[in-house]
Amino acid sequence: MKVSVGLIAYNHEPYIEQAVQGVLAQKTNFDYEIVIGEDCSTDNTRSILVRVQEQHPDKIRLLLNEKNQGMIQNYIQTLHACQGEYIALLDGDDYWCREDKLQKQVDFLDQNPDYAVCFHSVLKVYEDGSREPKVVRPKDQRTSFDLKDLLASMFIPTCSTLIRNGLIGELPEFAYSLKMLDWLILVLAARHGRIGFLDEVMAVYRVHPSGLWSSMSMVDRLTANIQFLEAINSYLEYQYDEAVQSVLRKYWSFLSNEVYNLAVAQETWVDVDMIFEEFFNVSPVLTSMKPGWKNELLERIYCYYLITAYESGKHMMAWNAWLRLVKNDPTMLLNRGLMMMAFRSAAKILRGQTV
Repeated sequence: MKVSVGLIAYNHEPYIEQAVQGVLAQKTNFDYEIVIGEDCSTDNTRSILVRVQEQHPDKIRLLLNEKNQGMIQNYIQTLHACQGEYIALLDGDDYWCREDKLQKQVDFLDQNPDYAVCFHSVLKVYEDGSREPKVVRPKDQRTSFDLKDLLASMFIPTCSTLIRNGLIGELPEFAYSLKMLDWLILVLAARHGRIGFLDEVMAVYRVHPSGLWSSMSMVDRLTANIQFLEAINSYLEYQYDEAVQSVLRKYWSFLSNEVYNLAVAQETWVDVDMIFEEFFNVSPVLTSMKPGWKNELLERIYCYYLITAYESGKHMMAWNAWLRLVKNDPTMLLNRGLMMMAFRSAAKILRGQTV
């Protein structure tokens, strides 16, 4: 078998038949199979797949889970069932739009044995029409990438991916705690060769409310990326630590801004403390936030509340912000401007002139 198409499906009733038909439409000079992991959908995804499989029993192998395994486990067991020389990846809500997609990618890897992965441009479509469709491709005009590039950014759409089978091996233990598996699979494959890019749109990536990644909040996405990068950095024994740390600093900065925006939108300290409890004491990633990052973030939040509360006459909130600010960083006592605001607020409180 030349190619196994690993397709995972869960509650993809509106999309799954188009996904499968896009694979069945491939015109190739080699044999390929479609291995579908159906994870006990609560809609009609399974019945659609059973019907299509009965029509194409020579092409489709259905893995029908007896109970829901979750996306990661379903993904892993589907990959393990793929027997082809190459594995093409596809989610049940995306689809291929070119009949020669597989042939072009297989030809590339056959002709370039030093490459482990091949991907191509895709059309990103927003189902709700909120944005115009756009072509997703690397920002520069390169056609060849390596592992360091991939650690810097997950720039490869899953529905465009073809990898050599046998390069991944046993997945590390942390794989089972990830939100998404695609980035890890590609990193493990890219340890064994370069990554080739074909600048042709041959698949469609859907963004819709029930999509796993698109339905996550920005905080959750950033947290997932940080979790993956810290885990893979350790797994690779810090061979690419400088590159990974550079990316982590970027993600921590983005995440700090998101938490800041959430915190400053609250009206009381009780609400702010709930944000802190959720993100600093519950999230497994944020509990590992470097002290310097955390102190800087808290300083920004407390300064915001001190200044805005003082200017709006909410002097009790301003005074509480000052106390928290100084507790977080005693050197703030040297900031005359902020200290004067705090002491003026204290004076207003003593005179009963506060809200």
